[in-house]
Amino acid sequence: MKLKFSSLEAAIASYGLEKQLQPLHIHLNSGPLELPLFELIPSQRQVVFHGDRLPFQCTATYVDNTTQVHWYHDGHLIGTDEESGIFVEDSIIHDCCLITRELILSSIDIGATGDWECLINNSYGTSTKHVEIVVLETAAPYCPEERIINNKGDFRWPKTLAGITAYHPCLQYSFSSISLHNGAEESKAWRKCNRTGRWADENYSECPYSQEVTQVLHAFSQMHVNATNALEFSRQLTAYTRDASNFADKMDIIYLAYIMEKLIAIVDEVKDLVDAIVEIASNIMLVDDHVLWMAQNENKACTRIVQCVAHITNQTLSSHTQVISKQNLKVLHLAVPVFCPVPFQIGNFRQLPFVIFLAALQFSSEAKKHAEKRD
Repeated sequence: MKLKFSSLEAAIASYGLEKQLQPLHIHLNSGPLELPLFELIPSQRQVVFHGDRLPFQCTATYVDNTTQVHWYHDGHLIGTDEESGIFVEDSIIHDCCLITRELILSSIDIGATGDWECLINNSYGTSTKHVEIVVLETAAPYCPEERIINNKGDFRWPKTLAGITAYHPCLQYSFSSISLHNGAEESKAWRKCNRTGRWADENYSECPYSQEVTQVLHAFSQMHVNATNALEFSRQLTAYTRDASNFADKMDIIYLAYIMEKLIAIVDEVKDLVDAIVEIASNIMLVDDHVLWMAQNENKACTRIVQCVAHITNQTLSSHTQVISKQNLKVLHLAVPVFCPVPFQIGNFRQLPFVIFLAALQFSSEAKKHAEKRD
């Protein structure tokens, strides 16, 4: 009897412990709630005019008597407000398995623009669905059709309602190594038409460059460079920049400036990089002056290239060890007075007129040719 009593006592104790732990168990598993059925109608962004009527219906699985449905607008709980034309109907339970609650916007005004949310809550957690509403004035303006040609391609933007963000798929190029359809969502550019009917914010960053040169230089800029691979990397880049007369995008020069800064960071470890850096800087003079000017105006790219060359000049003239070829040493010695009106003070380069940069590299290029003839 004692054993039976102990078993019964243990069972009661176990039951009591289970009852005590149950709320804790529910609390730990609360969060995003997975429901067999949860739908919001309509579920897509709604573009409506001032004064329109717009009903919503939210339906979900009825789990137990703790199940509730609430409506929110931009994070604020919404209840019936007859003066504003907002009606939140009572929840309706269907056959003890579904619960529905309607929201009716009987006369929409501009204040209804934003994010509307249906939230389902019960003892096991919460789940939400969202829909965006964009409210336009009755005589809403439009952004006009527009063709934009930039370094990402040729984009034809359609006539678009004010307040709407338009999307355009990125263009495909035969030489692009980027695949946009290997299971991932297609990349797109976007432009926002503001409420006054003018094109405003835009973003093309997800799209590849339209020119192969820019794609290649961008790829160079993304490569990791260290003392082990720097020489081979610099040889490939030097060879590629020999056709710099074909560089027509300011981003080409901006990427080159960034790459040269990466090479300069390890030039003390790899002395043979000096010749490559000087030759790359010389090759840049093949680029059209206007492209160089745009790169300077956008990102101080030319100033940064000057600083890289000046770093080598300082290193060469302050060291007793020759780390640069005889030919390029002549180039640097001739270019120093133009690069550095105040010798070797890098900070002064920020004040150099852009034309001095052009003159310096042109002088370097011509001096190099002259040195080649003499040798």
